[in-house]
Amino acid sequence: VGIAADVMVKHATPAGQRSLLDAAKDTVYRGLAERLIVTGTATGASVDWQEVADLKQVIPSTDIWIGSGMTIDNVEHAIQYADGVIVGTYFHKDADINQPLDVERVRRFLAVVSAFYP
Repeated sequence: VGIAADVMVKHATPAGQRSLLDAAKDTVYRGLAERLIVTGTATGASVDWQEVADLKQVIPSTDIWIGSGMTIDNVEHAIQYADGVIVGTYFHKDADINQPLDVERVRRFLAVVSAFYP
């Protein structure tokens, strides 16, 4: 079974001072995670793209997934720096997690992604 580990998860605060890079390396090399999930600071909040780029450079053989904040406006960053995304909030009407899924938002998002993979 492969491990997908959320590093510096958005709903928790680690004890002490620790960088995302240090936590990620520990998660991969000691925890044996095959992929890392990176999130923003809250549900629907975007990640720090420079941190994602740094992670990919430091741990190039590990898949990086974006676990929050994906929108039609930043999916190009994800395609450039990440190996996968988890989309939730954006797919709901008005990007409101309490609203129903919006099929048109899903279609538009997939159309943008598809343009990068002809």
